[in-house]
Amino acid sequence: MVAPSCLYSAITQTVLAFFADYELAAAGAPSSVISNTLAPHCRRYLRPQSFLDSIGFPPGFYYNNTGYEASVGPELGVTKTAQWNIINLSVDEHQRTAAALTEYRVRLCNSTGEYLLEFSWTWYFDQSGTKIEKIIEVVDPIAALQESADAAELAATGVKC
Repeated sequence: MVAPSCLYSAITQTVLAFFADYELAAAGAPSSVISNTLAPHCRRYLRPQSFLDSIGFPPGFYYNNTGYEASVGPELGVTKTAQWNIINLSVDEHQRTAAALTEYRVRLCNSTGEYLLEFSWTWYFDQSGTKIEKIIEVVDPIAALQESADAAELAATGVKC
């Protein structure tokens, strides 16, 4: 096991890499890059349940890595710019967890408007703190549904940035 001070650093760096990978994917890297920091068996749970209800997913639904990549791949393909801002990050090295409040600013291809989405996250890490084994992602439902619908409509036209 990693020494506590090293574990704190490893978890923090993994969270930073997690968001950097989203920005790489939005810049044209394959959507699989968003799973670089995830364990192969990682489960991603979306919340609140009202958001899941609105998109037709049952209680307890989760994505595995390939399912999530497939789900967001088309959206990333029509993303012109994406920037994550971590407002607050808290790391618990004893529980091997981290939690954050973030903002995601995104512009789609052929658009001058910017979407601002807010997310709260809880991550559960492996023993080394370098791989995420479970994610609970609390989504800003109104902004996320609008941005997702606009991205899907744009992706359906075949546009790529």
